Amino acid sequence: MRSRTRLSLLLAGALFLSACGGETSLDDQGSYFAPTAAVVCGEVNCEKIPESRINSRLASVVKDPTTANVFKGPEGTSNRLDAQREILGELIRQEVGLQMARTMKITTDQADIDARFNNVKAGFDGEGAFKEALKTEGLTEQELKSFLANESILARVRETVGKNARASDAEIEQYYQLNKSQFDEQVKVAHIVVCGNFDAEQRTCSVSPADQERAKNIVSRARNGDDFGAMAREFSVDAVSKERGGELEFFSRGDVVPELEEAAFGMFQVGDISEPVQTPFGFHVLKLLAVGRPFEEAKPQIANALATQKANAAFEEWLIDAVKASRVKVNPKLGVFDEITQSVIPRSVQQAQGAAGSAP
Repeated sequence: MRSRTRLSLLLAGALFLSACGGETSLDDQGSYFAPTAAVVCGEVNCEKIPESRINSRLASVVKDPTTANVFKGPEGTSNRLDAQREILGELIRQEVGLQMARTMKITTDQADIDARFNNVKAGFDGEGAFKEALKTEGLTEQELKSFLANESILARVRETVGKNARASDAEIEQYYQLNKSQFDEQVKVAHIVVCGNFDAEQRTCSVSPADQERAKNIVSRARNGDDFGAMAREFSVDAVSKERGGELEFFSRGDVVPELEEAAFGMFQVGDISEPVQTPFGFHVLKLLAVGRPFEEAKPQIANALATQKANAAFEEWLIDAVKASRVKVNPKLGVFDEITQSVIPRSVQQAQGAAGSAP
């Protein structure tokens, strides 16, 4: 069973924030800081980041059982203020990213927003659990979609900035050699999943004795020489792998459910057929295809991972420069924005740094 933590983590750490319209002058000495945590001015205009946005994200972190204790006890108030500063620093950087996206004329589309929204929903056991999580977080579906729209925009900015990131053949091979022991431990299997009564909403199978008998019959036929791939295409309820004859990607220990892991790593000879293995998805029959992932098989994944790392590094460098080129004013009660660390720090820390810098 999944819990609301899936949504809490999304809201606590995803790249999103709602765009706030309206220009604001940094020279305005009125009461614009009353509900505002910071004002960010880019090339085109200025945007406010309201305190409510910080408090909303902080509430998700405070509710999360893994972090709730940090905000209790004698240090609770201090930790809460530190968390507010950390969240605000992230929001400032994100706001700069969104402002730059508008300058670069980068937008998103409904299809991408819907895909992200459906992916979030898929992390819950049904519609009821998803709506309960939204209620707990104090969100509507439309607000979540707004967050995801901004996440999509920033992802496209990241892609644009890092579009030329590539890994050389030497870097790819070096990575493989440095991690060869891990690749040597990976296995590749094909599987046939048998389930006569699959609950699409709960994504579980109500297995029956007939399912088990059908799986045993598949084992017998496979061991007697029947084509495993053909049987996968005919009998498997795994819509993705069945079109590939049941073939799965190479995986390591910890990558699949424990029952499948035990069966897959319990076979030693290529071509071995497992006994039926029951998981929440039905009965699986496995065929061992390979032990140890060769370089040519791993190369595309390594190339993609290294390119992603380089693209992320390029985006981070680009964002640092963009933030430095922006003007940021933070509500004095929260602190000041430090361009060097790209974070919000207490005013006392800034004053101490200034004093240290001016000392003979």
